[in-house]
Amino acid sequence: MGYCARYAQSGNPLFIAETGGGGPDLKARGLYAFGRHDAIGFSPFGIDSMVGKDTDVFGYDLLLQLAPLILKTPGRWHHVRRPAGPHGPAPEDPGGELHAGGRAVQAPRRPFGASTAAGSVLGGAVHCAGPDEFFAVGSGVTVIFSPNTPGPPLAGLATVEDGAFVNGRWVPGRRLAGDDTEQGQYLDLRNMGIQRFTLYRYR
Repeated sequence: MGYCARYAQSGNPLFIAETGGGGPDLKARGLYAFGRHDAIGFSPFGIDSMVGKDTDVFGYDLLLQLAPLILKTPGRWHHVRRPAGPHGPAPEDPGGELHAGGRAVQAPRRPFGASTAAGSVLGGAVHCAGPDEFFAVGSGVTVIFSPNTPGPPLAGLATVEDGAFVNGRWVPGRRLAGDDTEQGQYLDLRNMGIQRFTLYRYR
């Protein structure tokens, strides 16, 4: 993905005319292009082969859901991309830490759960929708938070829900808590699903 950074410079918009691959890896790369580099286009190779199929291999349904947020608030998406296996973070994200809404956002590798094939891409994106409101999407990573502005030193998850955007409107699904969030300590992003969450600060 280093090629994205080479082209997205000097005010040039990033348009990816063709890219290979498929499945969750391709969805993660699409999120990377839009979330990190504010891309204006992402065109996978062989999209004609998907005509008539129900699966969203290229992630267009996911990107279509997120389009209102991406277009309304460019630059407010904070992306983390990490490789599977014991090889550490991707070069583009040396520390796995980003800053959003007065929080330091970290995405270490998932500590438990379904295994991921060696060499595949794990990634996620976090959108700051308000002072303590966020949306996250991704697969194969956990996301933890800590304040980086004055005030109480700890940040916890107040509410977490999965869901989807329908006609630009957020429609909540399950409310997550307990073991699903390690009692409010972190998000567990799986299967390129979307989660809405709120944070609170405490001592």
